[in-house]
Amino acid sequence: MAVTPLTRRLGALAPRAVASTRSASRVALWRRRLLIALLGGSLMALVAALVVALTSLQMGSRYNAIVHTGAVSVDAAQDARADILDNAGANADVLTPGAATDTARQRATARYASYQEDLRRSWQNRSDVTQGEYAVFDAADRATTDYASAIGGMYNELAAGRTEDANKAFLDAYNILNQRLLPALGGLESVKVEYMESAYASTSSTMHRDAIAVVIASAALLALIAAGYLLTRRMHHLVTIELMAAAVLAVIVGGYTALQLSRADTQAKVLVHDAYGMVAGARDTAAIVSQENMLESMAVFDPAGATQHFADFDNYDLQMQQGLCGFSGCVKTPFTSGGDSINSAVVAAALDGQDRFGLAHTPLVANVHFPGEAKSLEAARAQYVNFLQTDASMRTQVAAGNTQAAAATNAGASQTQFTATVVALDLARGSARTVYNSIWRSVTTAAVIATVLALADVAVAGLIAVGLWRRRQELFIANVR
Repeated sequence: MAVTPLTRRLGALAPRAVASTRSASRVALWRRRLLIALLGGSLMALVAALVVALTSLQMGSRYNAIVHTGAVSVDAAQDARADILDNAGANADVLTPGAATDTARQRATARYASYQEDLRRSWQNRSDVTQGEYAVFDAADRATTDYASAIGGMYNELAAGRTEDANKAFLDAYNILNQRLLPALGGLESVKVEYMESAYASTSSTMHRDAIAVVIASAALLALIAAGYLLTRRMHHLVTIELMAAAVLAVIVGGYTALQLSRADTQAKVLVHDAYGMVAGARDTAAIVSQENMLESMAVFDPAGATQHFADFDNYDLQMQQGLCGFSGCVKTPFTSGGDSINSAVVAAALDGQDRFGLAHTPLVANVHFPGEAKSLEAARAQYVNFLQTDASMRTQVAAGNTQAAAATNAGASQTQFTATVVALDLARGSARTVYNSIWRSVTTAAVIATVLALADVAVAGLIAVGLWRRRQELFIANVR
C-alpha cells in the first residue's frame, strides 16, 4: 500500500496514543491507591478515637468505683464505729457518780450527731446487693433505732430520778451495741473492703490491657498516615500539611492516653495499698482505742463487772498494738530516732509479727511511705503508752473501790491521753489522705482530658481525608477521575 502523508501522520500519533493510555491507566491506579489510603486512614482514625474514648472513660470509672463506691463506705463504717463507741462511753460517764456529767452529756450528744452523719453517708452509698450490703445496713439501722430508744429511756429515767432504772436502760443499750450494732457496722466495712480489693485487682489488669490497646490503635493509625504520605512523596510532594498535622495529633493523643493509662495502672497500688492502707488502718486503730476508752468508762460505771471490762480492754489493747506495730509490747520501743522515718528494726519486727500471728493487714509502722506519717505514728505511740499507764492507775482505783477517784482519772488524764492518741493517728491518716486524694484527682482529671482528646482523633480522620483528597484531585488526565 502506498504511504501517503496522512498515513505517516497517523503512524506518528499511534505511539503517543499508547503512551497517553498508559499514563491514564497509571494515574487511575494512583488515584485508587490514594482513595484506599484516604478511606483506611480516616476509618482507623475513627477507630482510634473510639478506643481512646472508651479506655479513658473506663479509667475514670474504675477509679471512681474504688474511691466513691468503696472507700467512702469504708470511711463511713469506721467513723460510725468510733463515734458510737465514744457516745456509749460518754453515756456511761453521765451515769457515773463523781463524773463531769454535763461535759459527758455534751460529748455524748455531739458523738451521736456525728454517728448519724456517718450512717447517712453509708446509706447514700449502698451499691453491692450481691454481697448483702443492703441487708447489713438494714441490720445496723434497726440496731441503731433500738440503741437510741434504750438511751432515750435512760435519760427519761434519769430525769425522773430513777437512777437504778437508768442504769438498767443503759446496760440494755450497751448489750444492743455489742451484740447487734457493732457487728453490723463491721459487716458494712467488710463488704466494702472486699469490693475495693476486687475493684483494685481488676483495675490494674484492665488499665494495662487498655494502654496496650491504645498503643496498637495509634500505631496502626500512624502506619496508615505514613502510607498516605509515601504515596504523596511518589507524586513529588515533599510536604502535605494536613498529613503532618494528623501525624502530630495522633502521636499526642495516643501518647498521652497510653501514658496516663500506664500511670493509672501503677498508681492503683499506691492508691489502695500505700495510701488508703494507712488511711483505713489508722482509723481502724483509732476506733479500737475508742473501744478501750469506752470500756474504761464501763468499768467505772459498773464496778461489779470491772474485771470483765478490763479483760476486754486487754483484748483490744492486743489488737491495737498488733495493728500499730505488730505484736504486744511493741509500743515500748520508740518508732523513730527523732526524724520522719521508722527505724528499720521496728519495721522488721512488725513484719515478723504479721507473719507469726497471721495478721490480716500490714502493721502501720511497716506501711509508711509519705512525709509526716512516721512522726505522727511515733506521737501516737507515746500518747498511747501514757494512756496505758493511766489505765493501770484507774484499775488500782477501781479495785480499791475508789469510784470517785477513778471517775476523775477517766474524765481527766485518761480522756486527755485518749484524745491525743486519736489526734496523732488522725494526723498520720491525714498525711496519707492527702496523697490518696491527689492520686484520685490527677487520674480522674487525666481521664477527662483523654476523653476530650479523643475528639482530636476525629479531627485526624478529617485531616487525612482532606489532605489525600486534595492530592488525588491533582492527578487529572483527560477524563480520568
